[in-house]
Amino acid sequence: MVNVNLLPWRDAQYRYQSRQLKRYFLASLILPFMAMTIWYIRLQNESEPLREKLNGLNERWSAYRTAGPSEAQVHQEEVRCAKIQLIKQTNRKLRQFFMSFSSEASQTVCFTRVMYHGRDFIFQGRTQSSYALTDFLKHWHTSSLFSEIKLQQLIKSKQNESMQFQLKANL
Repeated sequence: MVNVNLLPWRDAQYRYQSRQLKRYFLASLILPFMAMTIWYIRLQNESEPLREKLNGLNERWSAYRTAGPSEAQVHQEEVRCAKIQLIKQTNRKLRQFFMSFSSEASQTVCFTRVMYHGRDFIFQGRTQSSYALTDFLKHWHTSSLFSEIKLQQLIKSKQNESMQFQLKANL
């Protein structure tokens, strides 16, 4: 049998395997590091516009907090409060007006219809005479609720001696 020295071949095989193992080990360290670096750079690029937008919003928020309401907002609030006061005042007058119907009874004037449009009332009714209507309006407690009361129509009825009237009153 021939003696063959396999030591150089085994030594070369061992060196080859150790180089391969070192390459795999190095690749297993470098590839995740590269993937994490690429992922980090990508996230940085995506987050930069968002960060700028957030800074802009924070600046606007701090300016809004320190500035307070604008003149237009203050004016709108004043107009709204004035409207609310007008509505409250009108409701108070309407309440007084309708409560007066239950307390006042007239023998000479009878309202047949009461219409309400915006701030105007239109009263229709019957009376015995124009003097009786004038006397009623002079002594009518509710007349103080109205800024103006106008007689729009006064017609004498042909059937009897009564008269039909129409009044317009402004709140």
